[in-house]
Amino acid sequence: MTVKTDLEAGLRGVLPITAGINAAGHLTIGDDAHIAAKSGIHGDVPARAEYGGYPAIEARLWRRAMASLTRLPDVFRRVRRVERALGLAAGDDEE
Repeated sequence: MTVKTDLEAGLRGVLPITAGINAAGHLTIGDDAHIAAKSGIHGDVPARAEYGGYPAIEARLWRRAMASLTRLPDVFRRVRRVERALGLAAGDDEE
């Protein structure tokens, strides 16, 4: 859905609005900003920016973070293997 905004509301231009966006406080959302569905906006969004997530971050970083989540179990297994090979107990910190 696209909404034509009111300048006095802190919104500028025409913005694509997607479902379930939460916003905190008095925010300014710049011209042509894109906010993904179910995002939590906690600060101003610059013009032509793309944000997503909860809390919302730049969309490019958000997509990379979400893609990384599926690899975490394998990363933890590999770290444990390396720790065992080095004779380190899980959770021990070197100083």
